[in-house]
Amino acid sequence: MYENDTQSNATATNNNASSWKQDAESSVNTPPPPTPGPDYDDIFDQGVAALRSEQADLALTHFTTAASLNPSDPRAFSMLGMTCLYWKPDLAMAERHMRRAIELGGSAALRVAHDHDGFFTSVCFGSLFITSQDVTFRADDGQHTFAATRDSIREFKLNAFVGSEYGAFHIKVRTGQNQTKNFNFAPRTQQRSESELAIRLYNAAGLTRLPPSRD
Repeated sequence: MYENDTQSNATATNNNASSWKQDAESSVNTPPPPTPGPDYDDIFDQGVAALRSEQADLALTHFTTAASLNPSDPRAFSMLGMTCLYWKPDLAMAERHMRRAIELGGSAALRVAHDHDGFFTSVCFGSLFITSQDVTFRADDGQHTFAATRDSIREFKLNAFVGSEYGAFHIKVRTGQNQTKNFNFAPRTQQRSESELAIRLYNAAGLTRLPPSRD
């Protein structure tokens, strides 16, 4: 009887040892859980921080990485456009990225001076946003805001006289029946080429208008 018990115990011990060995080998061969990949928002925020500290090349790297992580998000393309335009500068590359941002439903952003008196002696500075649906100006001081849907815009053209020495352009908006109002802007670079870029972006955006939301 004891001999049988001894044999049974030995068999159980061998089985347990074999099981432990298999468990040990399994734990060794099991790959570790995958490391989470980079997050779009984190990379994008790092790009913004780099730009604020005047590290344009680092900002371009972060925005390019973000764009590759999520090619359908327009924000990185918009910031790539601004970085190429104002920090590199590379007008052609800036336009390429800005057009892509608009195509994806986002905006192209340009830095401008908004004229208050018709002579550009009194201005405020801010950003002009061009989308497929509208054009918006937001002053840095929050005091002046301009917004117009594409259907209400009658002209988006270079200025022949007012602010022409600054490469200025104007947007004429319908404000009522047979009534319009001019908004004059000068580009940050004070170069005609930047105003021409704004006009091209506006015209191109009209060809990629998104259908109205049904929500």
